[in-house]
Amino acid sequence: MAGSNSACQIFLQRLTRMPPTLLIVLHVATVVFLSGSLLQCSGFATDPTQAFRRRSVPGRRRNPHDDIIGSLHESIASSDQVTSSIDLVPNEGRVTNITDWIRLSDESLRRLSTDGKGGLFDRIKEASLLGQEGREPTVVWTAQEVHDSTRFAVLSHGNQTDPIYSYVNAAGFQVFRWPEHVYYQLPSRYSAPGGTHRASRAQVVDSTVVEDVKFLSEAVRVRYPNTTVTLRDAILWNVYNDAGYRVGQTVLFDVNQVSYIDDE
Repeated sequence: MAGSNSACQIFLQRLTRMPPTLLIVLHVATVVFLSGSLLQCSGFATDPTQAFRRRSVPGRRRNPHDDIIGSLHESIASSDQVTSSIDLVPNEGRVTNITDWIRLSDESLRRLSTDGKGGLFDRIKEASLLGQEGREPTVVWTAQEVHDSTRFAVLSHGNQTDPIYSYVNAAGFQVFRWPEHVYYQLPSRYSAPGGTHRASRAQVVDSTVVEDVKFLSEAVRVRYPNTTVTLRDAILWNVYNDAGYRVGQTVLFDVNQVSYIDDE
């Protein structure tokens, strides 16, 4: 017994001579050791991730929201994988005032076109009335109706050196299916398949800058994620702001004239 007391006294004397920082380290290590032992004895998992794992309960019904969330995660992962080879440009696209942009697109086309068919609204109105002789011929399309249209696709890109998409209406999303979070970072050259189709598109875009208006009798474009579509009778034109500066280009086509190729 005397030997034990002597040993304890020697140990305490050595502790008092230790540097304060070493004493703190020893104290923390002791607390961690004792905490782990208590958790193990009480039946709690020592792996912290175990506390967040859902236990399998016999007879438990699967929550349909689990499937929805899973599908969303798969969709996001899929879009990230498909666009991993594309040079996205964050915060470059999306017009700030949709109504004003559609107005500028309409007024620019009306002023620039020489075929007598007018602007954006006039062309949509004329096409929508074909084969509907009994319908009121003075129907007026608004910017909101153009934006929500699922028949007439309207898409625009800016005037950057490598133009980025700045506007897509409902029909445009319907035809091409690019995720919205990708579209407004997407250089529009990726709308055409690589090779001759992309080179041909580049020539059309460049020539439109000079000529102001271009009619496309046929054009092959990408449909996300890995199919293609053929557009017919599309029109591409320069858009100018109220000060007369070119601020981008807009394309218009009828979804009823689109052919879907290699689609599932």
